[in-house]
Amino acid sequence: MPVTVVTPPDRACRSGIVTFSLGSVPREAALIEHLLDHRVMVSHRYTSGVGGVRVSCHVYNNADDVDRLLDVTAGWLKTN
Repeated sequence: MPVTVVTPPDRACRSGIVTFSLGSVPREAALIEHLLDHRVMVSHRYTSGVGGVRVSCHVYNNADDVDRLLDVTAGWLKTN
């Protein structure tokens, strides 16, 4: 997908929280609205010029939830 993963790729910095950017705050806000409309719960984090769509994909989520996030995001990106 044409997104930039903001979360550090270093194994020592991994966590169950991932942030990705579309490079535009308005586009991220529109994607987030679309995800929330499809009951995919995410949030927008943006501090000091860094941030994007924040996904907490741990503890209460499973592989189906992550697949849904990816599917809904990919569908939105095809038309936006």
